Amino acid sequence: MKVKRFAVVVLALVMSLTLITTSMATSPASWTEDYEVYHFNGRTYAIFDLEVAWYEAIFLSEILGGKLAAITSQEEQDFIYDILDNGGRKFYWLGGTDENVEGEWEWVSGDEWSYDNLKGAQPGENYLGILNTTASRQGTLYHKGDWNAFDYFGTEQDMLDFGFICVWDFIHTPGEPLPDDPLDFGIALQVI
Repeated sequence: MKVKRFAVVVLALVMSLTLITTSMATSPASWTEDYEVYHFNGRTYAIFDLEVAWYEAIFLSEILGGKLAAITSQEEQDFIYDILDNGGRKFYWLGGTDENVEGEWEWVSGDEWSYDNLKGAQPGENYLGILNTTASRQGTLYHKGDWNAFDYFGTEQDMLDFGFICVWDFIHTPGEPLPDDPLDFGIALQVI
């Protein structure tokens, strides 16, 4: 299991670097510096409409000095629901998974799983997304704001319709230096 997970993570990192290079080359503004932020309870949130798989979303959030969003209260759920209106994707990755133990959900950020809005999960669908639309999956109707479990790539009929929600545990302004960059390897990505 650990070897398989490691291989998936390595694949995600390679795909993410390709995605970053492609996104930066085709975007008029760098996605790492030009994004809208929203504040709630001393945290900063941003919605990214990049087409990514779940592990890529984790990696890209970490590049930005944040993490995939963990929703831990009804108030935070309501806040996320409201900011979803600013996104253009049908689904957004959250930082929840049950890949360690099927059916036992946890936040990869380490936040306590103290609130649950999971509406559907099938065995093997180990990665949490939030809907930004009404959608039917496996005969069940889901609505905006509902959580649902997906496989790693989101290989539904809408597999290219996943973005992600990044959160910082402090008030953050895009383009400004982070207080403590956890991924400062002394390198910078540039568009050539």
